[in-house]
Amino acid sequence: MIGREFAHEQLAAVSSFSAGQLSVALDQLVESGLIFRHGTPPDATYTFKHTLVQDAAYQSLLRTTRRHYHSRIARLFEQRFPEIAETQPELVAHHYTEAGDPEQALRYWHQAGRRAARRSANAEAIGHLTRGLEILSQLPDTAERTERELDFQMSLGPAFIAMKGHGAREVELTYSRARELCEAIGDAPRLSRVLAGLCAYYTARGPYTTAYEMAEQALLLAEGRDEPRLRLTARTNLGVNAFLLGRFTTAQDHLEQGMALAAALPSGESFSQDFGVTCGAYSALTLFSLGYPDQALERSREAVKLARDLKQPFSLAFALYIGSFLHKYRREPEAMLAYAQEGVALCKEQNFALWLGGATAQRGWALVELGHLEEGVGEIRRGMNAWLATGAEVAKPYYLALLTDAELRMGRCADGLRRLDEGLVVTEKLSDRFYEVELHRLKGELILRQYSGAKRRNKVEAEAEASYQRALQVARDQSAKSWELRAAMSLVRLLHKQDRSEEATAVLAPIYEWFTEGLDTRDLSEARALLKILH
Repeated sequence: MIGREFAHEQLAAVSSFSAGQLSVALDQLVESGLIFRHGTPPDATYTFKHTLVQDAAYQSLLRTTRRHYHSRIARLFEQRFPEIAETQPELVAHHYTEAGDPEQALRYWHQAGRRAARRSANAEAIGHLTRGLEILSQLPDTAERTERELDFQMSLGPAFIAMKGHGAREVELTYSRARELCEAIGDAPRLSRVLAGLCAYYTARGPYTTAYEMAEQALLLAEGRDEPRLRLTARTNLGVNAFLLGRFTTAQDHLEQGMALAAALPSGESFSQDFGVTCGAYSALTLFSLGYPDQALERSREAVKLARDLKQPFSLAFALYIGSFLHKYRREPEAMLAYAQEGVALCKEQNFALWLGGATAQRGWALVELGHLEEGVGEIRRGMNAWLATGAEVAKPYYLALLTDAELRMGRCADGLRRLDEGLVVTEKLSDRFYEVELHRLKGELILRQYSGAKRRNKVEAEAEASYQRALQVARDQSAKSWELRAAMSLVRLLHKQDRSEEATAVLAPIYEWFTEGLDTRDLSEARALLKILH
């Protein structure tokens, strides 16, 4: 009744036996081998020999008697053993459920779900919260039931995100139901949080214009009520989606405002993902894209440190994953590998499906850069497939580009153009434009490599040049100075080969001279060397 393992003191508190009668009865059960005793009464604990024995004893009681004892046990935990009610609320929830007391059962199932989520025990949290929703479904349809269901759905959403990924179908269903409930009772503050949850889903699945619009709605609701934490959530989602849309200047503005809001609020209140970490990590990528590689590195390190200090596994897994992007951008494979390796280990330990796939693919690219080509390509494939299996479409063009670039280094060009064209289709479909410049640049590289021995050299080089020019135009439209530099170098190498050095200098010199930091990065070092050759 109490459980497979129970304490002498607990049993004495709910039993109608006298102390002497209880001791005799327990002695007989121990001697028969049905239960085991550990310690000496009244400090002893007992364990049933087998769950079948426990079940047989339980089923021998009348239903009304069982309910009576479940109710007494639940109250016993609350009144005499509050530490159990605090640390094992699911145990109290179970007894109130079996006692037929849904009001108290719901309170403890919700408490158990939130407590499990705080420990990153997301499967456990989902189980507790789902049990509560099952009980709720059997109650009359009242305003109170709607309020309670909304509490459960909003606690369930972050657990599904952590365990299954932002693009999981369960995330959409949970937050869509929560939106219905908010609108039914006119709950504007929680509607802002629900829209943020749906925004997370569309950020993973696309289109990102839809996610951005939802974040704008959430920001309006939050600002109308002057709620800084909701404004932080909305600013974070606006910044992330502006980044994905390739609107780097807009993204940086939102992310900077998000970091300011996060700095003014207590850290670590969320047990899923800290938005201060999110804003800092994405700000690093926007800073790099805008042409500030050193500031980007410092911002990335700050985000990872904050995540470590908060001791939130999900935030740390995210910070390491995004941090590995920054090192990929800066072409620092050793640092990228270190972040990716740590991320893979953490994600396996915590069962973070989405970030595990991403960290695996990132580790694969770092291995490619360090010369482990076959192993790296295999890791990229496995990671990309695991990422997509969560339902996420975000960053698919990036992973397709990684795989193409890796195989290009191995002389495998056959599927490269098809893969890049697939990435460009996804780019248009979802407006996933944060890596668009590189897709066009790589297409030019692949055209030259695949058709290097072609007789129609002029046509091939013209096609490659068109891809480079397209990359340059996209970079300029996005104010993406770092990507513009990289695209310019690819074009300049082709122009130099064609004895068009003056034209090449005119392309590369202005963008190189724009930079005021990061002069020791690989891109700027190579650009400097190219300019010397051209002169």
